[in-house]
Amino acid sequence: MGFIQTAVSVGVLVLSWRLYQSYVHSREGIKVVSQAKAEYDYIVIGAGSAGSLVSARLTEIPDITVLVLEAGPNFENIPVLNQPEQWWNNIGGEFDWRYKTVPQKHACLGSKNNQCAWPRGRIVGGSGSINALQNTRGSPFDFDGWESQGCTDWSFNDVLPYFLKLEDMNIEELRSNNFHNVGGPIAVSSGDDSPLAELYRKAGEEIGFKVISDYNGATQRSFNKIQINVRNGERSSSAKELLSGTDRPNLDILPEAHATKINFENKRAAGVTFIRDGRKHTARARKEIILSGGTIGSAQLLLLSGIGPKQHLNDLGIPVIEDLPVGHNLQDHSQVSMCTSINVPYSMTSSYVESTLNQLKYKFLNAGPKSMTASEGSAFLHLNQALENTTYPDIQFVFVSRLIGANIFDYSEDIADLVIEKDSEKHGFCTFVALTHPRARGVISLSSTDPFDHPLIDPRYFENHQDVLDLVGGIRIWEKLAQSKTMSDLGVDINELNKRFCSEHKFRSDDYWECYIRKLAFTQFHPTSSCKMGTLDDESTVVGPDLRVKGVAGLRVVDASVFPVITSGNTNTPTLMVAERAADLILDRKTL
Repeated sequence: MGFIQTAVSVGVLVLSWRLYQSYVHSREGIKVVSQAKAEYDYIVIGAGSAGSLVSARLTEIPDITVLVLEAGPNFENIPVLNQPEQWWNNIGGEFDWRYKTVPQKHACLGSKNNQCAWPRGRIVGGSGSINALQNTRGSPFDFDGWESQGCTDWSFNDVLPYFLKLEDMNIEELRSNNFHNVGGPIAVSSGDDSPLAELYRKAGEEIGFKVISDYNGATQRSFNKIQINVRNGERSSSAKELLSGTDRPNLDILPEAHATKINFENKRAAGVTFIRDGRKHTARARKEIILSGGTIGSAQLLLLSGIGPKQHLNDLGIPVIEDLPVGHNLQDHSQVSMCTSINVPYSMTSSYVESTLNQLKYKFLNAGPKSMTASEGSAFLHLNQALENTTYPDIQFVFVSRLIGANIFDYSEDIADLVIEKDSEKHGFCTFVALTHPRARGVISLSSTDPFDHPLIDPRYFENHQDVLDLVGGIRIWEKLAQSKTMSDLGVDINELNKRFCSEHKFRSDDYWECYIRKLAFTQFHPTSSCKMGTLDDESTVVGPDLRVKGVAGLRVVDASVFPVITSGNTNTPTLMVAERAADLILDRKTL
């Protein structure tokens, strides 16, 4: 009886502690204000990944005052946002801007009206509050390429200290690695949960690729363990980590405040007009306005404020403050899903994830499949393996240990009927094959002068045929993977991808896969580069290496829109890096 009593006592103590933690956590949140003051030192427009971080860093100095304007609502312990496994439910949900591209000529042909959905977060935390949480810095060659394009002091050696400052590495084997850090605000954890995680890597080895321990180290290549931004089973975002639980009298966060115009005085950004509760308000900035609205939002607000291509602004009757190529150079990773069933019960079916045991694991231990994203494998692949250590990869694989059970990509009904799995208990997985460096360059432009109208988004997917050919090359690697012994033992059958919407082509021919790509490819949720960074004399740039908007004073852009070229892989982490460096630039303090 003594052992049983002890066990019960320990169990009660553990339960009590977990309940106490839950209670304390429920009391934490992001403190917001109901109205803005007339004037601040800095106004940050957008509380997304970049805006949350840069505002937190600025207000670490007590005598600096900051107003953050966020068009979306605040979040308070909302499971769909906090639980990693539920990220799928954010796409098209209430916290999504629900943007769509204009009808595409060469892509999105299986989507309604040939328009691809472009999910973006509309909430405090922005897309960092709704994304799939994969932690990816990009290739060192990406940032060296930035510097070669005139982005002085943005080489990999320059930006690595900022990646390190961000990071709290929780993967034991990487904690002592020179490319990683412990103690930063953004947690990095392993994504492995099911037996499939190891099998993805094993299959990669069987077809001739090495497994490396870290795609965020000295090189980005081959098959790897995935890294995710999760702490104690919950999303680790800049808003959650840096703004939750803080009570800084010098920081005012105003949600549901839609910025409609940046106000200029003698070509200096002096204030912001915004709409809240159906009324117009203004606030002034003594020092600077920091635009962190994201690749879409920042471009739209600059255009509405008179900064953009002169002809486009004249056509809409918007007075021109500065003629700059805002909205041009738009880039995005496109991807295509290769989903197949398996004959072993290894994947994350609905009944498995929602089982009583796994719900209890999550509630009391912050563990189990609900603490994971279902993204359990990663690979960065060079179509020519001989180039692995000389340039960035061409293709990214993301392995998701479940079948797609909802039409989150907004396919037309006839297409969705053929590619969406109706049986939530069917075992299988999806390999998302993505293009890391598309050649397509799109455009964001205004649809009207109404700031509440969505802008026109034209990514111009696959206008360059080489983008299609590279994705076909990625599919050819996937075919080899699917035919490996490991995948054959799981019951993977390539023939499941023989769809009648491309039946005019021989199955598995180049023409068949091109048809498949043009019908089914969709965004990887990584739009960048609409406010390109570079030298001041480069007519294709909008901001200089210090992130100041050219030709005006008191205005910087701090988000993924400033990327001169999109990075290899998921873009949230490099966006945070930009914000970390921006804080030092704004404060004119010595960089790391």
